[in-house]
Amino acid sequence: MITWFTGLPGSGKTTAAIKNGGILVDAEIMRSVRPEGFDEAGRRRNVERVQDIAAYLHAAGHNVSVACIAPYKEQRDVFRGECDVQEVYLPGGEWDESYGPNIYEAP
Repeated sequence: MITWFTGLPGSGKTTAAIKNGGILVDAEIMRSVRPEGFDEAGRRRNVERVQDIAAYLHAAGHNVSVACIAPYKEQRDVFRGECDVQEVYLPGGEWDESYGPNIYEAP
């Protein structure tokens, strides 16, 4: 199973994913390894990489916990249709205005 923790920055996604167990796939760590911009294309590429890694690990038989804002609902919906994903929305947190306008689409 892939458990995907989503929500605004500071909502506790990484903490919840760690406590959930399994292999952690964290979008912030992914950005530190493969930097992308914060424009729509960069955000989508980062989420696609996280999704690819989570799907690979799940296919290899691992339980996966993902911590990722994944701001575009459509992108999350498509992934849920392709993989065994339980999405967990964490309320709270705040949008960092340095990222530009808040584009997060809640479930």
